[in-house]
Amino acid sequence: MSTVSPADPQLSPRPHHHSDRLEGAVARTSRWKSLVALTKPRLSLLSVITAVLAYVAARPEWDAVATAAMVLGTMFSAAGA
Repeated sequence: MSTVSPADPQLSPRPHHHSDRLEGAVARTSRWKSLVALTKPRLSLLSVITAVLAYVAARPEWDAVATAAMVLGTMFSAAGA
């Protein structure tokens, strides 16, 4: 039975291959998926829809800029909570 010494070439760091790039891409994709999951997109969408319905129910004069600001602000608030 042979023992493996630290100088064994099998234990030395392996050169970079395409699989390393693929692993890095998978890690980045996984990181983005985790970050998106932290924003709770379905729950955030529910909050935005509720805010838009409340805004419409209040029957203010239609102002596209104010509506867009309200939607964006609600989106950012919900995603950051």
